[in-house]
Amino acid sequence: MHVPSASAWLLKQSSHGNVTALDDRCTHLGCRPTWNAAEKIFHCPCHGSRFDVQGEVILGPASKPMQRLFLSPEKDGKVWLLEKPQADARSSS
Repeated sequence: MHVPSASAWLLKQSSHGNVTALDDRCTHLGCRPTWNAAEKIFHCPCHGSRFDVQGEVILGPASKPMQRLFLSPEKDGKVWLLEKPQADARSSS
C-alpha cells in the first residue's frame, strides 16, 4: 500500500504477517517508484531502477537500496514512521 501523505510504501509479508515500510523515493535521483504486483518489484519510471520487496536494488542506475522506515505503534492506534529504530530516535533527541 502506498501512503502518499507519509511518502512511504507499506508491504505486508503474507507468509509471516510482518510489515515492511520503505521510503517511496528512488535512491538514484529521488523519483517515485511504482509497485509492479505481477513482478513483485518496485520500478522507477525515471531511469529504470528496480528494487525487490525489501527495497534492495535489482537493477540500476540506483546503487543503494530504498530507505527502510521503522514502525512505532502508539496506544491510540496511530502508527508513526521513523527513519531510525525507536531506541535510536529517542536517544538522538
